[in-house]
Formats: sequence, C-alpha cells, structure tokens
Amino acid sequence: MLNRDIELKEFNRKRQEDIATNQKISMTVGFFDSLDIAAIFAMFIKPILHKFLEEIGKYFMFPIAAGASIVQAGLKWYQVYLDGGKPRSIAEASVDTAAAVAITTAVVGALAFPLIFAAATSIIFTATLGGKTLWSAGSALYYLVKGCTATTPEARKENLEKAKGNAIATVAGIVSTAAVVGVFMLGHFALAGLGVAAGLFGAGYVLYKGISMYRASQKKKKLALSDQSPLLGDEPEQKPEPASRLVNGAKMVKSLRASYDGTPSWANRERQDQAPKVTTADRKELKISRSGSFGLLAAPRPKPVVAEEQVNSLGFKQTA
Repeated sequence: MLNRDIELKEFNRKRQEDIATNQKISMTVGFFDSLDIAAIFAMFIKPILHKFLEEIGKYFMFPIAAGASIVQAGLKWYQVYLDGGKPRSIAEASVDTAAAVAITTAVVGALAFPLIFAAATSIIFTATLGGKTLWSAGSALYYLVKGCTATTPEARKENLEKAKGNAIATVAGIVSTAAVVGVFMLGHFALAGLGVAAGLFGAGYVLYKGISMYRASQKKKKLALSDQSPLLGDEPEQKPEPASRLVNGAKMVKSLRASYDGTPSWANRERQDQAPKVTTADRKELKISRSGSFGLLAAPRPKPVVAEEQVNSLGFKQTA
C-alpha cells in the first residue's frame, strides 16, 4: 500500500511538471505569434513597408502565423492527454484546431491561388478571429462563475485567473477583428495601428504571465526546500554543563591532590585545625600597614610557633 501511494505521488508530480512545461511552450509560441501579427499590421502603416509585405514578407510572415496556430492546436491536444480527457480541455482543443485549419487554409490559398483567395482570405481571417473572440468571452464568463462558486481558496484563485486571461484575450480579439475588417476588407490602412496595438498588448501580457509563473515556481521551490531540510548554519544548541558536575569535579581533583602525597585525609584535616589562624586584629594591622608608604616595613611579623604536639603521617604524636 505504501509503495502504491509513493508511485501515485510521483505520477502526480510528473504530470504537474508536464503541464507546466506545456504551458511554458504555449506561452512562448503565443508570444512570437503576437509579435508576428503586430509586424504584419505594421506593414500597412507605410507604403514602402506595404510593398515589402506584398513582394517578400507574405512568404514568411503569414506562414509563421499559420504555423503558430498549428503548434497551439497540438499543445492543446497534449493538454487534453495530461488532463485525462476533460470535456473542457477537449472543447478548447477543438476550437484551436478549427482556427488552425482555417488560418492555414487561408494562408496556403492566398499564396498558391492569389486570384481565387483574394477576397476569401480576408473573410476567413475575420471569421476565425471573431469566433475565437466569442469563445474567449464565453470562457471568461464560465471561469468567473466557477471561481465565485468555488469551495476552496486554491480553486477560486485558479478559476479567477483563467477568467482574467480570457477577458484580456477577448479585448485583444475585438481589437484584432476590427483591424482585420478595416485593413483587409475595407482597405483603411489607417486602422493598422489597432492591429499593431493588439499584437504588442498580447505579447506583453504573455510575457507578464510567464514572469509571474516563474516567480511563483521559484517561491514554491524555496518553500519546499525549507520544509524538507533545515537552513544552512543552523546547529543544535549545546547545553551548558551543569554547575553541580563542575563542583563535583573540583572536589574530586582536590581529593586526588590530597591523596597524592600519601597523607591520609584525616591527618590533613587535623593539620588544618592545628595551623595558626589569622585573627581580625592581624587583618586590620595588615590593612593599615599596606595603606602607608612603608607598608612593606610595617607588615606584621610572623608569630613564633610554639612547640606543640602534632600527629605525623603515621599517626604518632611528635613535638615540633
């Protein structure tokens, strides 16, 4: 049972890593696709740039847009696989696939059969962008309701973030659709600035989202490391030696020193009792003598030792 739990945990961790990697690739493709769209509309601002688009630019700028849509559709189907075939993921992948097919058909038709697809290309682009804009608006409303009714803070935050992203995609889609209608269908090149703004706005948002995801992942890694291992430099505190042990050790050293000379402990105690003791008067006299200029001369002389009986190391009395 334990091995099965470990395998399931490892599988979920690997799946989350694959989902994050898939999102990073999708955002990278979306970033360059938005820049390519901005560059295509920028070709209509100046006549010389428009001429460059008609003669050279259309052979690689439009195919880049078609290739990006195909890659995005493939990444969405891989997301379906990672999500286990959720209906919502399947619907998103289907919409992106339909958009990729339409854009690729318009690009290939315009390059291979320019006379036939001269008018059809603009219609296809307009219908594709309009359809994706409506899908983004519906997705924004769906995730908004789902986020407001979520039961956990994590689910609420995730769904509201998705609603925010789809709302931004809706605004960018409306502007891009207006630019396609004005420039490609009506021939008002002055509206090309809307397409440039929409493309740069989309690229900037993708870049902002990528930086936010990177910071969140780094913060999550730091929290995981701090939970698994102690911080560097943290060492367990060393408890001070109890004072009783120090005192006992000092007593032991003193007793060892006393017994080292071979004198019994009872003889040492008797010697200490028989040694001349310093009285209070002697201490006062010594203090007074040290305070003067000739303290050394005035120091008290040692008293003569009176012969008395003492006990030697063998325990026999003798006269000193």
